[in-house]
Amino acid sequence: MVKHIYPLIVFLSFTTNLFAQEASISTKFSQDGNLYETPTKSSEIIAEFKENQKCIVTSYLGNYTYKIKYKDFVGFVKDQYLFVNEQMMDLYFDHEEKQRDIAIAERKEKEKKEEEISNKAKRAKELIEQNRIDSIAKIELEAKKSSLELKRNDSIVKAKEQQRIQRVAQAKQDSIAKVINEQKKILAEQRKKDSINKVEAQKQLVIQRRNDSIAKAKENQKIQLAAQRKKDSINQVIKDKNRILAEQRKNDSINQVEAQKQLVIQRRNDSIAKVKENQKIQLAAQRKKDSINQAIEEKNRILAEQRKNDSITQVEAKNKRVLELLRKRNDSVLKAREQAKVVLETKRNDSILKAKAEEKIVLEKLRKRNESFAKAEAQKKEKAKKLQETAINKAKLEENKNFIQKRQYDSILKVREQERKQLVELRRQNDSIARIIEQERSALEKLRNDASLSQESKTSKTASRTEENKRLELLKRMKFRDSCHYQINEYDRFYNITTIRTEAYPLSKNLTVELYKQGRKTNVFFNYTGDLGCASYLPRERSSVKVSLENNQTIVFYHSWDIECGVFLFKSILTSAQMNILKNSPIKSITLKGTEDSKEVNFIDYKEFFIDKLKCID
Repeated sequence: MVKHIYPLIVFLSFTTNLFAQEASISTKFSQDGNLYETPTKSSEIIAEFKENQKCIVTSYLGNYTYKIKYKDFVGFVKDQYLFVNEQMMDLYFDHEEKQRDIAIAERKEKEKKEEEISNKAKRAKELIEQNRIDSIAKIELEAKKSSLELKRNDSIVKAKEQQRIQRVAQAKQDSIAKVINEQKKILAEQRKKDSINKVEAQKQLVIQRRNDSIAKAKENQKIQLAAQRKKDSINQVIKDKNRILAEQRKNDSINQVEAQKQLVIQRRNDSIAKVKENQKIQLAAQRKKDSINQAIEEKNRILAEQRKNDSITQVEAKNKRVLELLRKRNDSVLKAREQAKVVLETKRNDSILKAKAEEKIVLEKLRKRNESFAKAEAQKKEKAKKLQETAINKAKLEENKNFIQKRQYDSILKVREQERKQLVELRRQNDSIARIIEQERSALEKLRNDASLSQESKTSKTASRTEENKRLELLKRMKFRDSCHYQINEYDRFYNITTIRTEAYPLSKNLTVELYKQGRKTNVFFNYTGDLGCASYLPRERSSVKVSLENNQTIVFYHSWDIECGVFLFKSILTSAQMNILKNSPIKSITLKGTEDSKEVNFIDYKEFFIDKLKCID
């Protein structure tokens, strides 16, 4: 929102400067220069003008730039090329007031935004505090419940203990009554019963002690459990969540591993079944071959019996050939079996290696998945930590902004107070400096008189001494004129500006002048101890100071600061054009105008003030 408002405000201010602030003020050019088409530095030159030529000022655009009409041209020129009069200063102050209103609006918008941010931060802080209070209330409620449970259990234990004691007392009374009633009848039985009662009492005592110890142990355990529950109540939910997540991840990883293992076992079983099937096929083929061989042998035997009459050599040869064929066939069958075994073994080993490799891949995936989960958890924690740090940093930034604003306000107050004190001190210094100047004047008069007398009456030695004194006085005066004397000369890192203020230099008996520069703005202060009324910036009774130079040029300053009454403390803007004019000639006279009276000062002690001291604020 603010990003869109600022350009709009700047555009409106620029357009109002261009169109709404039209005027018609006659003035002259202070020096030769150029008239530009637009107020920018890269603008084109549309005309040239000479010193003392007339022009009409229509508006002030800021940045020491005026819009003027010169002959048939309308263009823009800096104030250093114009003689600035009272009406032009009115344009300047109107523009400054509008800029101040714009700055106030921007500052209010900024403060509103900062207030919204601070309110958001406060609400977030209050929500966190409320959550903390709610959690504490829950813990206290649980503690109260546990304490009530303990109290209830204690009351139950006490009631049972009282019932047991009553039963024991009743049993005692019954046994005593029985003993009294039966004492006369059977003394031996009574003794026997007494002994039995003693044993029972001892047993009851032992039982009582044991029950007491058990009750105490249970009570201690309950207290410890309540304390432990109170301590673990906050962390229990987080532990349960972590445990559930860990169990879920573990179960997922176990299920995946089991599935992979089942897949590997299934593949291995399938490969074993295939191998067994191949073996069965090979056995069936072998049996078929064996049956064929048996049939062949039977046929051979029949043929041998039928061909019994044949020659033995032929039969043997045939038998040999048959046997050779059978041997070759058996060898090929054995080779095939061996090859099948080798193939099956290699396939089984390959399937086992593949299963192991797949199992490793699955385990690696599970490990990566667990690492990704761990990284995700760590990232979540890191994000939460960063969010918390950003919230803390925002709060700190707000605090720093408030502190800086407060410090700026305090520094402004200190500067104003310091200025007040310095003015009082300056008044004292002015009086002392005026006295010194008066003394110097009288001393100079004496020196002149002494010099004239020495020329007539004294010797050349005394004349040389007076000349030496004059020379020393002149050197001291030249050193004073070449030096800069500051009340303030410092850099403010909060505002990023440099502030310079010279000492109050005496121009005449009751008149001093100071130069002041803050950032890019330059001012001149005239301080007069006489009664001229107030120094006012109001248009109807505006105070002014007219400085006449020895080259017959005149510059008029107008009061631009707050209204000052009592002592005439005049403060005006000092433009670069005025500075250039003041550097060219000594001061001839100064006319001061207040709200009630005016004063013309013709005798100026330090005529070269502007020539010497304007360099101190460059």
